[in-house]
Amino acid sequence: MPEADTLLTIAQVAAAFAGFSGLIAVLAQERVRVPRAIAAAWLRRMVEFALMVLAFSIIPIVVARFDVSPLPAWRLLSLAFALVWGAGAWSAARRVRAMRAAGGPVGRGLGWMMTAANCAPLAVLVANALGAFDAQSGAVYLACLAFGLLLAGVLFLRLLRAFTLEEDAG
Repeated sequence: MPEADTLLTIAQVAAAFAGFSGLIAVLAQERVRVPRAIAAAWLRRMVEFALMVLAFSIIPIVVARFDVSPLPAWRLLSLAFALVWGAGAWSAARRVRAMRAAGGPVGRGLGWMMTAANCAPLAVLVANALGAFDAQSGAVYLACLAFGLLLAGVLFLRLLRAFTLEEDAG
């Protein structure tokens, strides 16, 4: 599988995001600048993205060991990836609505941004599963993994900014 090195690199970066975010959350839990519910939501979604990207980076390598034809494998993997991504997006949207209903400081802009960031790769993954990108199905799958990693990175940066440094706390 020619994509194996790329998949393993993406998996390593995703694992690093998940690990470092947990470390930040534990070490800086008393110095949060945003409401705790918001920081917790960012942390949870970031870890969800990181673990999803990690899993869907490793699965193709395992599938390739069974000598499955690449095109049907990329299609099936794209469908599974879309289903998991969609379930995560739906769950995150429900959490945002619940925070908003409870009077939390969650603006509508966040909801629209999350919807746009989740719908685009979902549409691409479903199109890939249906054969719209046959010649480039592996590359499209990798691009969606990279986009998920980008979203995890954005949430990681938001987490970093949500916590004050020791010098800022005084």
